[in-house]
Amino acid sequence: MSFNIFKQPEKKNSNLRFEKKYRISIFDYYAIKNSLTPYLNFDAFTKIAPENMYLVRSLYFDTREYKTYKEKINGDSNRIKFRIRTYGTQPEDNPDIRVELKVRNGNLMDKHGTFISFQQYQSLMNKNQQYLNNDPVQIEFFRYIFKWDLVPKTLVQYCREGFQSKMHDGIRITFDHDIKCAFSKDLFPKNIHWRKHYHSHIVMEIKYKENVPFWLNNLIQSFNLKIVPNSKYTNSIELASKDTVLGVW
Repeated sequence: MSFNIFKQPEKKNSNLRFEKKYRISIFDYYAIKNSLTPYLNFDAFTKIAPENMYLVRSLYFDTREYKTYKEKINGDSNRIKFRIRTYGTQPEDNPDIRVELKVRNGNLMDKHGTFISFQQYQSLMNKNQQYLNNDPVQIEFFRYIFKWDLVPKTLVQYCREGFQSKMHDGIRITFDHDIKCAFSKDLFPKNIHWRKHYHSHIVMEIKYKENVPFWLNNLIQSFNLKIVPNSKYTNSIELASKDTVLGVW
């Protein structure tokens, strides 16, 4: 079983959303977070995480010619991002592992994901279907591995604070701290050399399905927030090796 990842889903089951990203200072982070208190609560993951932040680690895939990187740089309207995500650093700790296809349709984002076992992760990495099940996301990810000859390129890690609207209107805001990256072919490498994305900034992301509410528009204007392109994958490629980036064109 497979599915068309560029097909618009039915509205009632839609995962489509808009995303706006901002790079903010530590000072603005505290002020903005304080301003959000009347409208947002911690999401379920942040609420139970130590110090109310949870680790996110993503292994990004691309073609050998950096097809998805080039599409992002060129601003293509329809494109796919391939990643395997986990919330831990050691497989022995049994962290959740998730396969994700993140699809851009014009200005809208759509994310398809499914949790997999470590054994299934190893199957995907070895291009072996032995332990995969009849899950459409697993099947589509596996199909693109062969269709586009996808290989793992970079590893990105950060600590996330997530907030959700008290009004249950689909508004979600996240703050990503200590974003760093490294070239890696594995989600759990033994030796790794990290490179920091920013030394004094935090990435704030607003995710919403329909309209930005009045209070949030006011907050954006009062802090003079400016939307910035902030693809963690693109940044990781450019930070990890300038020679690689120059070589793909």
